[in-house]
Amino acid sequence: MTETLRPARPSDAPAIARIYVAGWQDAYPGLLPDRLLVGMRRTDGRAERWAGTIRHPARGERIMVAEAGDGTVIGFAGGGPARARGFAYDAEIYTLYVDGDHQEGGVGRRLFSGLALDLARGLGPSLIVWVLAGNPARYFYEALGGRNVGRRAGSLGGAAIEELAFGWPDAAVLAAPHG
Repeated sequence: MTETLRPARPSDAPAIARIYVAGWQDAYPGLLPDRLLVGMRRTDGRAERWAGTIRHPARGERIMVAEAGDGTVIGFAGGGPARARGFAYDAEIYTLYVDGDHQEGGVGRRLFSGLALDLARGLGPSLIVWVLAGNPARYFYEALGGRNVGRRAGSLGGAAIEELAFGWPDAAVLAAPHG
């Protein structure tokens, strides 16, 4: 199945919130406190926040969705200007999640690459993404050619975390097919 990539619309917000919450609950057990993940059950407030972000994005921010042939949103990615100080990257992908039933089929790669190329056109060619050090998604970014360019410590939900940064000096390499 090939999905359609398109800019997010406010009406996509409930699906985005559902995929976001499920993504956190699937990816972060053992990395983040259980109480944080269990507390994410409700998606209605998150849907309202996503709709607001879609309606009124920050300067340079974009949210893209992957839509199945039947119109169902099956994944999303969001990004904009790079936020981390001390790193010379133009753009950053802030979030990338794919519905669990549609993982492993290339949807995430196509979303990531599509948004990266879109951001490069508007913000500049270089791209960075941050991922929790224990998250297996780090291998996804490595497979796409991202180089580990930094790390930082922080806290989330009362837990100490470590994040790794993966960078691409020129996001145009993401347009090439990946095996």
